Order: sequence, then structure tokens, then C-alpha cells
Amino acid sequence: MKYNIHEEDGFDSSKETVLRLVDGRLLCRFKEPYQEVRIYIDMILNRISSFWNDITDENSLQNRIIDDDKRILLCYPDNYTSEDMAYLRKCGGELKVGHDEEGYPEITYNGSWPEKYNGKYYIDAGDTMEMKCFDDSGILYQIKTYNLCNVANFRTFSNEDTFKESRSLETKISRDIYDKVIALGYKAVFDDRFGDINIISSNSKYPIIRYNDRYYRCLTNFNLAHTLSIDGDILSAKIINVYKPLFPDIESNGTSLQNSLIEPKFNDYTVALQKGEDSFTTLKDLEPVLTEDGKLIVNRFGITTDYKMRDKKTKRIFALKVFTNGISRLVQKYKAIESYFSTTGFPDYMVIPKVYENELSVTIETGIAKLPVVVTPWPSGSSLYSCVMKNAGDSVAINMLAHRLSKVFVNLRNRNFVHGNLNPRNIYYDPVSYDFKLYDYDDMVIPDCNIGFVKRRDENYVFPNKTKLTIQNADDFAMTTILLSLKAISINSDLLNRDNNNAFVFTKADFMNIAKSKITASLPELLENSEFRSLYSLFAVVLDKGILQAEMVEKLNINNPYVDEALSLYQEGVVLKEMGNYEQAAKKFNRASFLGNYPSNCELGYLTINSLISVSPRLRPAIAICHYKRNVSQMDKVASFNIGVIYYWHRNYTESIKYFQMSANWGNGIAQCNLAYMYDNGIGVEEDPITAEQYMLCASESDNGIARNIVLNAVFGYEPYLKIIESYND
Repeated sequence: MKYNIHEEDGFDSSKETVLRLVDGRLLCRFKEPYQEVRIYIDMILNRISSFWNDITDENSLQNRIIDDDKRILLCYPDNYTSEDMAYLRKCGGELKVGHDEEGYPEITYNGSWPEKYNGKYYIDAGDTMEMKCFDDSGILYQIKTYNLCNVANFRTFSNEDTFKESRSLETKISRDIYDKVIALGYKAVFDDRFGDINIISSNSKYPIIRYNDRYYRCLTNFNLAHTLSIDGDILSAKIINVYKPLFPDIESNGTSLQNSLIEPKFNDYTVALQKGEDSFTTLKDLEPVLTEDGKLIVNRFGITTDYKMRDKKTKRIFALKVFTNGISRLVQKYKAIESYFSTTGFPDYMVIPKVYENELSVTIETGIAKLPVVVTPWPSGSSLYSCVMKNAGDSVAINMLAHRLSKVFVNLRNRNFVHGNLNPRNIYYDPVSYDFKLYDYDDMVIPDCNIGFVKRRDENYVFPNKTKLTIQNADDFAMTTILLSLKAISINSDLLNRDNNNAFVFTKADFMNIAKSKITASLPELLENSEFRSLYSLFAVVLDKGILQAEMVEKLNINNPYVDEALSLYQEGVVLKEMGNYEQAAKKFNRASFLGNYPSNCELGYLTINSLISVSPRLRPAIAICHYKRNVSQMDKVASFNIGVIYYWHRNYTESIKYFQMSANWGNGIAQCNLAYMYDNGIGVEEDPITAEQYMLCASESDNGIARNIVLNAVFGYEPYLKIIESYND
């Protein structure tokens, strides 16, 4: 109940005080032992004389006279007047003056004060009714209905018939709510008691309940909605509480259960990881990667955090994703993502998440919870935001970023899922492979998974008109905005917004009034570029409609403006290579590769693996593979074959088969022969003569002379062909 503060003369408000009501106003009492702020009884009598006369007698006064000065403190609701008190007295209610739990004198009315509503006073008229319902995301709604009776009928209301009438009305009201909830598509449970929901946390701000063996945290402090309706002299009040599900599987004992249900904090995870392998159930080979000063390395994506981890055996680097909120929903989502892409296959620009449930033991206050984690490869390279900030003055670098990223976006837009939260912080670019990777799948939406957006997304890349925003077009606005920003920066680097933490050119404020944005002021210069004009027309559409039509998606492709220059550099490199000037040739090939010339990558791989340029012998295989892998996305059968050969040399037969398979699928007869040999001899796979024979039949139809010779001589025995193919002319 809210109170208006009023201080009587002589009160020292500078001291710590406790507030209490006197005659409908709040007075202060010093919080010191045995001292109370009091007012003279004649002051009260002047204000509530009519009420005072009704309740004053020698017996009742003795409990209210505090000392010989006849000072007294009366406490009752601030919206009550002396007339209210007199009316309640006349209605037969019993007014008592006693003390509250802290020892303060107070007036009570039959144990609790009636509620005032539309000029009437209501008291509790019976038991409550409960109903629980769920929406599609698993949120639990608890609707509590109770009745109050007009205090004027208090004496007659206590008879049995009236209580039956009250309960009947109460049930009717609850049933009406139930029917409406069902009509809205919720799954509802109707019950007339609260017995199967148990409050197990005393935390009044975020109480936790157990319902049907699952745990939920209250989001509303038990007061999301409080609605009232009147039927005659009976008032029906409804309180609606909303609970979100906590993680479903928690192993805990005894009193630690309550604490283990509290959602973990970032620091709780950090402490658990610092304890080492004892915190893990199965991932005991993982250890944190530390900075020079001994701190853990993290990437934070809102309610999720990725820790950089190293496998102690393989030395591979992983991201260990943990959750500080929405654990149950996020784990469900990542399991759905893992399942979906294991069937459809992961695009090259995504990483494969692996969910481990009940994996990490995290101590939260006095409890221990076994929490889920998600493991993915650690991002290589830098975020798009960092790359742009670093290369803002290099128009060539920005143009190539835009060109390569546009291909990723077009591919993503043509697939049957959406990322949901594209922004420069979760798009990573590897300057070695020239590959982009998309991270942070918390808001990803995939078919047959009804969990949509779970966190607040970056407003600088979200369509501002939420009424037009749909899951299907969630990526359109971000894609268009990012590509248009990159193109604008490549033309005029002064447009880069260096003051905003994540916005390249546009901010949310610009979307609300595009005429005042920096890019609008520079339009005369920018519109001279044909690709900018095309992207700006798409941006105008998506800013208005929130979606790109299917026929518009291909217009997101940004052409490579340096094709001719890259070809010229490649040709110069070939000449230098033939002259034996390998170092200078490598420089030409490197620049040509950066500008998008794919044959240069094979030339660089060949020079590297054959020790024709200065590279550490220990690193040659890895560097050569990096060069060749740049071409795999182009279905390059030469590059993929050479990768398979290098892996075979190093007895990594699993990866060798993988790349031989790619090359064979793209028509390389030599790769088909190698696969036949590996299946025939059980190298890297189970021995399978039938599959080996099928590969040999395919190789026999190849137009490659080496492959046909291997097939013709196979009757005398054959070996895999493990030489690096030098160029496209081999």
C-alpha cells in the first residue's frame, strides 16, 4: 500500500526512521531502543473525534495509552478517513488496537483491512481458485482468483449458504478465464487448490516454484496483472503470475536444491573452469586458454559466453559456450540446430555446435548444479567490426570484404533458416583463408523448432518497425544495412562511425529519420557508384517493407571490381615462376589471391609444399593446405585432391578420404583411384571391396590419362597416386 509522507513539527528527519500512519498520514519514529514518536491524544481527537467517540472506553484505551503523557500511535490505511473507520465500526466489524510484529501500536479490522473499491469495502469471502496454463515457449501462467464480500453484509455473509454462493461464483469466474485461455491456444490445467505448486525459494524478488517436477522462476513478483470485477455485492479479484522454466535436469541434494536453481552468473562459470578437469563430466581434456597475465579469454554474446579452451591431447582450440539466462530454452534450441544441420549439412560459413548436457559442475552460493555447455571451434581471424576499423582507409580491402560477405549473405538468404542476429560482432573473417564464419546462434530460427528470438538483438541492425518484422525476414534488414555500409565506407571512409561500438554508418536513430543520417548528406558522391545505387535501392525497400522479395536477393551480390587486375598479377606470377624467380612469383600470386584469383592459390600451395619459397619446414604442410582450402568453396578438384594427398602423407586418413571424396565428386579420376585403393585395403575406413570396385569403374571412364593407366594396370596391383598436382594444366 502506498503512503504519503507527512512529518509533524519537531521530528528530526535526518535520523534513520521507520514510517507509520497516524490519522491517514505517515509519521516517523526514531529507530532507537525504547523511543517512539508520539502525538498527543488531543491532536488525534481534533481530527477523528467522531470515530474516537465510538471506540473510546476505559478498557480499550488502556492498550493504546503508551505513557503518562497520554501519547498514542494509530495505524491504518492511508486512503481511509475517520468517516471510513466509523462506518466500518457501525457495520459490525471489530476494531482492535494492538501491536504489529515489530512492536508498533496499530489498529486492525478483523485481522486485515477491507479493500476499498468504487466506494465499497470488501473482505475475504472464501478460498482461492487456481489455474495454470502454458504458451508454446513453456512459460507458465498462474491465474489466481479469489472473492471478496461487501463488508456491509459481513454479519450475514458468514452463513453456509452465502459461502456456497461465493464459491459457485468463484468457480464460474475461473471457468470463464479457463475457456478464454483455451480459446487463445494455451495448454491449460484447471485446479481448485495450490497444493501441486510448491514455493521453494524465499527470494521475494524472484521466487522459484516446482510444478509437475519442473522448476520455474517467477518473472512478475506475483503481480503481473491484478484485475477486478463486481457481481452484486461480491468482488472478484484475479492475480496473474508468470513463470519461466529453469534448466530441467539438476542434480542436487537436500538444502542445496534451492540455491542450485538460481541461474548462474558469469563469474560462477569462471570459477568452475579455473578448477580444471574436476568440473567436467566428459570434457576432461579441455583446459582454459589464458592471457599472459593469467586471465581467461572470452567472447560474450549477451546471455551467452564463449570461453577459449584447448584440448590437451590434440591441441585444437574450441569455444565452450555457457548460459547465464534462458538455459532450458537455449539448450533446446542448440540441440535442434545440431540435429537439423546434421541432416541437411552445415554451410561452410557456419560452425557445428555440439551440446553436452549436465556437463559442467558450477557452484552457486551453497549449491552445485550440473549445467549444459555447447562446444564449437574457436573463431579464427577477427570480427568484421575489427577488420573494418583496421582497414577503413583501404578501399580495396573494404571492397573485397563486401564482395566476399555478399556471397555468404546471398547463400544464407536462400536457405531454409535465419541467423536472427547478424551484426559485425558475430561475423568473423579469416585473412588467411578469406573465409567468413557466422557465430552466435542464440536467435537462430530453424524449421520445426518453435523457439524464436531469446534475447535483445543489436538495434543498429534490426528492422525498426516491429509490427512488420517476421521471423522469415529477420536477416534481410541486417544483411542490406551491413553491405550498404561497407560499400559506403569503401567510397568515403569518413562515413565510418567510430564513436558507436558496433554501428558502421547507421544507427537506430537514423532508421527513424533517414533524412538526417550522414549517408544522406553524402548521397551525391555515393550514387555515382553503380553498385551503391543498387544496394541503396534495396535498402529503401527493406527500410519501408522490412523484407526483400525473392527476386531482389541476388542483387545483394557485390561484384569483384579487381578481376582484371588479379588476372594480370597471376599471369605475371606464372612468368616469374617459369623463370625460377619463386619468391617474386609468390608475391604476385599472393596479391592476386587476395583480389580473388583462385588459380593463384594452387600455385602458392605448390610453391609452399615443394619448398620453393621460404617457409618453415614444420609449417609447410599446414600453410599449403590453407592455400588450397581457399579454392574448395569453388569445387576445385585439383585443390581438394592436393589437400587429400598432404593429409595422406601425414597419416590423417580421415581427412584424406574427406578431400579425395570431394575431388572425386567433382570428376577427378585420380582421386577416384585413390579412394578405391583405400576402401580395398581398409585405410581410414572399413575394408569394402564393393565400394572400391565402384570407384575403379568411375575412374575407368575418366578423361584423365593417369587415372586410366592406374585402372588398366590394376590387375597387376596398384598404389595410390600421391603426387601434388602442380596446376590446372596437369
